[in-house]
Amino acid sequence: MNTYYFTIDFTGVKDYDGIYPAIKKGLELPDYWGENLDALWDGLNEMVCDDNRIEIRGVKTLSKSLQDYLEEILDTFRDKEKEHPEYYHITFVD
Repeated sequence: MNTYYFTIDFTGVKDYDGIYPAIKKGLELPDYWGENLDALWDGLNEMVCDDNRIEIRGVKTLSKSLQDYLEEILDTFRDKEKEHPEYYHITFVD
């Protein structure tokens, strides 16, 4: 099993339109990747079978409304980690 390290950094994200590009960049997803929850779930499913260390930064730097919006997205990461703890290790750093 290979180990991969990813950092998703939300520092500097000012509006809703910046959230999915930050995820896309941090997870090194391809250009054609859709920027929505279904695409995120599918992208995470494709990462199963490897040890994925995902560090999520800058959540507390976001405005309250963006943090509220982001919570459902972060729940997707948490759910994937619960479903496959052997493949996903999520760390939050602020």
